[in-house]
Amino acid sequence: PFENGPGVTEIQATVFRNLLEAELGLTGAFKLIERQKLDLILAEKKLAYSGLSKDKTAVELGRMAGAELAVFGFVSREAEKYLITARVVEVSSGEILRSVSAQSPEEFFFRQAARELAADLSR
Repeated sequence: PFENGPGVTEIQATVFRNLLEAELGLTGAFKLIERQKLDLILAEKKLAYSGLSKDKTAVELGRMAGAELAVFGFVSREAEKYLITARVVEVSSGEILRSVSAQSPEEFFFRQAARELAADLSR
């Protein structure tokens, strides 16, 4: 999941997440799991995870869905630019394998930032 920070709406963070998912798929380095599958698992297990943080819940859902890695991120706006961070987490251990960041002067350039992050994450 991607969280929205100061100056960023949930919709903007979701748009960026979707762009990054598409770019990660294009790298060929990752096999993507449909979010709807994770949402279904979450609906079935909602009560069991009520005490977990978002990241821990997502890691556990990824494990249940058969994922080996999960991507988390944060989008915020400072002054005249968006700051985006993304990290790849190993689902089995919770270990952060890679953490990268990018900047975007405006929403119009989100795709370019997503492409840069995807390339950095896939190395």
